[in-house]
Amino acid sequence: PPTPHRPSAMECNNAFAAGAGSSVVFVVLNCAMNLYMKWLFSPTGGNFSLPWTMLAVQQLESYLVLQPVLAFMDSTGRFGWGVGRPRRQLDSGIADEGLGAKELWQVFAMTCLFCLNVGLNSLSLVRISITLNQTA
Repeated sequence: PPTPHRPSAMECNNAFAAGAGSSVVFVVLNCAMNLYMKWLFSPTGGNFSLPWTMLAVQQLESYLVLQPVLAFMDSTGRFGWGVGRPRRQLDSGIADEGLGAKELWQVFAMTCLFCLNVGLNSLSLVRISITLNQTA
């Protein structure tokens, strides 16, 4: 039997650096977005008092930007959805079957939880200080 590939120290360091770097970028962008949203919802800032509307607009914009990109990158002809009957064979000879009903429900559940999380965070920015929001 073939022996499993053991990553070298350089591969491990590169993976760690990529993970640490992406985590730092995420935290910085998350803090920046929270500060912007706090300003947007504050009476002395943007005075926009509809956090759920803001969430809906942001989600719609994300979909309208990302879906064409995914559709362009998808070579299966499924427009980035990965659903439906296979349209091609993979290089290994195994058919690309896409997502089943179980996976679609999992994606749907995670999407609902994500939207609830972001919406409640935006709602909390209307009511509490940014310091408490960032630490909670």
